[in-house]
Amino acid sequence: MPAVFISSEIIEAVLKKTHRPDTHVGFSAGPSWLWFTIGIIVLTIPLALPHPFPRYLFGLVWLGCIFLFDPINQRIGNYTFREQWQSGRYQKTIALLLGGLLCGFLWETWNYQAYLQDGGHWIYTIPTGLRPFNLHFGQMPVLGLLGFPPFAIELFVVYLFVRKMLEVDRWVGKVSFFQR
Repeated sequence: MPAVFISSEIIEAVLKKTHRPDTHVGFSAGPSWLWFTIGIIVLTIPLALPHPFPRYLFGLVWLGCIFLFDPINQRIGNYTFREQWQSGRYQKTIALLLGGLLCGFLWETWNYQAYLQDGGHWIYTIPTGLRPFNLHFGQMPVLGLLGFPPFAIELFVVYLFVRKMLEVDRWVGKVSFFQR
């Protein structure tokens, strides 16, 4: 998490320096109850389907957590993506997506280097159907790299929830990146 958050913070700082402030038009991201319901459904689908279908739907877990925790964060007074998007502010979202992608590239590069040196590395057990043209970045199928950006968003929403539940701000103070 620190790698993703620090990378995202650096990217957000660069975005603020190189672009005008968020002047984009917001859009209706839908009601929070709908996001929560989508989160529950999307998290349940892989559990409800028979073998072998769930192995192709692991990405739904990441998206489900985002949809589930964002409305909860709104309810407890945390930063939410829905509120930011509705007001036309996208910099933090873009920064997290790019930070997750950057970390994904770095992690996969290091993993492949460890593999080449017979060191400790992780192995992917991704179904053949999710390996189009058998293209890889290191050992990860190229499509797998697309999982890192939503993973960063998922980390963020879950982190905010846990931080609030444990009252971390009360003990260590607020951190600028995580403020509303």
